[in-house]
Amino acid sequence: MLRFSLILAAGLGLGVMATSAEAASFNCAKAKSPTEKTICGNATLSILDQRMGAKYKVLIKLLGAGSAQADQIRAEQVWWLSRRDSCGTDAFCVRGQIADRIMDLDGYLASAKKALAG
Repeated sequence: MLRFSLILAAGLGLGVMATSAEAASFNCAKAKSPTEKTICGNATLSILDQRMGAKYKVLIKLLGAGSAQADQIRAEQVWWLSRRDSCGTDAFCVRGQIADRIMDLDGYLASAKKALAG
């Protein structure tokens, strides 16, 4: 339980110190797709994307980077990224996709926390 709390606190605190070029879950200076550029150009989307990215990283670390569960989450993330990118420059669509992914990751984190607690 303590290990999970420390990992979660560290992962979610990363965004507080991020620069504007890194406020999203990726480096905005390297943004290529219309969706990435939309995220980087919108403070709300950037913050939401950073939160989603932090939760994703915490979950992968919690599950164990080489575990089957982490591999499944990674595969799901790739699928989700294609869904997110299908939004193009539609900020409302992007926000919905990121919010949905945050809810998914929150569910996975809750399950992982419960499993670790025994």
